[in-house]
Amino acid sequence: MERSTAAAPCTATRAPHRPQQLPRQQRRQQLAAACSAEPPRVVLYDSYDRLVPYEQAWKLQKELVEEVCCLSPSSCSSSSSSSSSSRSNGASSRPRGSSSSSHASSSNDTRSPAAAANSSDSDTQPPLGALMLLQHPPVYTLGAGATEENLRFDPEAPPHPMYRIERGGEVTYHGPGQLVMYPILDLRRPPLQPDLHWYLRGLEEVVIRALDAVSGLQGERIPGLTGVWVGGQKVAALGVRASRWVTYHGLALNVAPDLEPFRHIVPCGITNRPVASIQGLLEAAAAEERWISEDGWVDPLAAGFAPAAAPAAATQLAAVAAALGQQQQQQAVAAATGSMAGAAAAAGAAAAVTEQPAQLPASLQADQLLTEYRHGLLDAFQEVFGVQLEAAAGSSAARL
Repeated sequence: MERSTAAAPCTATRAPHRPQQLPRQQRRQQLAAACSAEPPRVVLYDSYDRLVPYEQAWKLQKELVEEVCCLSPSSCSSSSSSSSSSRSNGASSRPRGSSSSSHASSSNDTRSPAAAANSSDSDTQPPLGALMLLQHPPVYTLGAGATEENLRFDPEAPPHPMYRIERGGEVTYHGPGQLVMYPILDLRRPPLQPDLHWYLRGLEEVVIRALDAVSGLQGERIPGLTGVWVGGQKVAALGVRASRWVTYHGLALNVAPDLEPFRHIVPCGITNRPVASIQGLLEAAAAEERWISEDGWVDPLAAGFAPAAAPAAATQLAAVAAALGQQQQQQAVAAATGSMAGAAAAAGAAAAVTEQPAQLPASLQADQLLTEYRHGLLDAFQEVFGVQLEAAAGSSAARL
């Protein structure tokens, strides 16, 4: 009889794999270390109260991009091609309508991202990148693919210097009273994500949180558009670019700028969305609140002398502007609720008020607003992106 050569089925069962259990004490130590770990660092170049020429800040951004890229060994070998590629991407290094450009000599900064990484302990992760916060002298910038149809002046004779740069988007304006943030971040490193849409929404969230924390304003997004609006008026513009997932350019928040230069362009190519400043919104709300008592009763005589209605955003600012002239409002209401003489006095007081500009509290003045929004933006930036800002020390100011 022929014997079968077929192998008999194996009936033995394999014991289930169990991961090796760490000792309880070791698990506790690892958990404690994870909970106590500091967030990644970002080097802060804080010049929020200075006017930094645009080309000077642009040059420093490119230098910082190279430094941050080189913090990743896999990217350092290709770093030499970045600056040339960015310049060849439709970017003009000299402003149109200007005979010269301003440069500042760079010094050896002891706390740049690369220097901070080299001087850190071996167990410390290198910085995630850098953050520049500053203001610019009056300047127009156009994205790489922007059309000149959104200019309401001769492109060969602009009222202010004009640059075509690498970021996306159409034309915008930068000037005194506007806080500009330029984050240079490696999106490949946690807790960040290599996703520009995620990054843009994060920048918008920074502005939204700062508006709420500083002034109680309700910032909002508009589907299909990039930026932040308050009551349908744009207060923050965004435009970014990334080189090997390292970002540059960023956002501009209209704290207290002169809005007249915006009239010479179609800001960001959006025709049906006006541009506003935070200071202007607060002033409008303050003017509106002058004629409304705490219980919502409107003096009909005073209302006749009231200025034009404030924008819809004014309703969001009641808590901020209520402090303005509360005593005057209460006195006017008390005078108007007794006799015809009181009503006449209220009308006279209203007429006198219209002859004098509204006196804003110190918290609404431009310099104070810039200082408060400097703190608001930096705090929100750390919260949204999960980083810790580390002020650049030594000669960092010389780089700006």
